[in-house]
Amino acid sequence: PPEEVTANFPVDATRYWAAGTSIGDDFPYREGDLEAGERLLQKIWNASRLVDGITPAPGDIEAPAEGELAAVDEWLLAELDDHVARLTERFEDYEFSKARNELRAFFWNTFCDDYLEIAKQRLNDGGDPAAEYALVTAHRTFLKLFAPFLPHVTEELWQRLYAESGAEAETLDSVHTEDWPETRGYDADLDAGETAMEVIAALRRYKTEHGLALNADLERVEVYGTVAGFEDAIAEAMHVDSLETFDEAPDVTTEVTGVDLDYSLVGPEYGNQVGEIDTAIEAGDFEEVDGTLQVAGVELDPEMYEIETARTYSGDGEMVETENAVVVVC
Repeated sequence: PPEEVTANFPVDATRYWAAGTSIGDDFPYREGDLEAGERLLQKIWNASRLVDGITPAPGDIEAPAEGELAAVDEWLLAELDDHVARLTERFEDYEFSKARNELRAFFWNTFCDDYLEIAKQRLNDGGDPAAEYALVTAHRTFLKLFAPFLPHVTEELWQRLYAESGAEAETLDSVHTEDWPETRGYDADLDAGETAMEVIAALRRYKTEHGLALNADLERVEVYGTVAGFEDAIAEAMHVDSLETFDEAPDVTTEVTGVDLDYSLVGPEYGNQVGEIDTAIEAGDFEEVDGTLQVAGVELDPEMYEIETARTYSGDGEMVETENAVVVVC
């Protein structure tokens, strides 16, 4: 019964779950979907506390003059403009599920995992008006965008952080009476910024895998990919002493290491020959010709296998790859 659901989960988590379908579609009840909504509520609450803790009161933050925003700030606000425009279209077309999913991904991955970590580093190292402005501007906008999905938590946070109080307040100061966000006209190289975030994530992963603290210094890092304008953001966020960027690809060798067979297709087709095929693959006695795999006297169709490869860097340092860049830690 609904009463049991709302007794075990916040009402906002239930509303978030209900927004995950298209109008008219059947929608199965899964407790995991409500748990995902509850985790999002916690993420928003924690991110809001962090923003509040590292920035001054909103009334004390002024918009920086033209040219004073760092490239990473411009990038975040340009990404925010892009999402505001797209989410507005989603709402106007009643595509609430798509709007919900896109907003969550942008908030969780881009804002929390990427930009917030960078801004926290900059602000912990001392005051940075540009980072403060971008951080608060984005956070206020996120509360407005999430308000239709999560009306209670966004209102509570708005009252705590942004609502004006006192006898002077002439109207109800609520996130739900605020105007819907509009684009602000920020412009940035979104692709270069996204690649820079990939590089930061790759370096974060490198430090974790090598048992290094996230604030540990890295002597030299090479980035093969387009991150023009974001070099300082990468170096500051990941404590890189010397960062070099290159447009061309590094000297990387790709080697075939094996073959992953789809036995559900290979077995019925070749029966007792499967053992011979496996033995030939283990011995490296196979060849891919015109999109088919020739092995043990048979020819496997493309859907029956996947070639496994390993990429190695021949220069000094350890290579970490992302979707759009190659990072070498020297």
